[in-house]
Amino acid sequence: MINVVAFYIFALPLAAFLGFYCQWDVTGLFAGMGMGPFVQSILYGLLVLRLDWKKESNKAAELAGREEAEVLIRRLSESMSAAERLLTNGSLDNMQVGYANVAAARVLQSSPGEWQESSSEQGQS
Repeated sequence: MINVVAFYIFALPLAAFLGFYCQWDVTGLFAGMGMGPFVQSILYGLLVLRLDWKKESNKAAELAGREEAEVLIRRLSESMSAAERLLTNGSLDNMQVGYANVAAARVLQSSPGEWQESSSEQGQS
């Protein structure tokens, strides 16, 4: 809708006005059509400023499979807290906890399909 407003309602009439009525010829047509992206960027900026980001993030989480992500995050936090407990007891050294942090970060960056594949591979071994 923003594209329609920026180009068909604003830029084309302005280009015709500048090019033909003001007799700027090609320069007027070019200037009028150049105003389309300018108006478009202003309208998109206003749209971004007005968004309810909390609502949009909840929609995105639903679409991305929030339940799988929550289960994964819960499992990772349980693993990390267990590793921290072992570290405080002296059973682990800092290097091993660092490796666990790297593994957790890799899992968080992977896609939900990769989580299912890795969990099914772990169940088979």
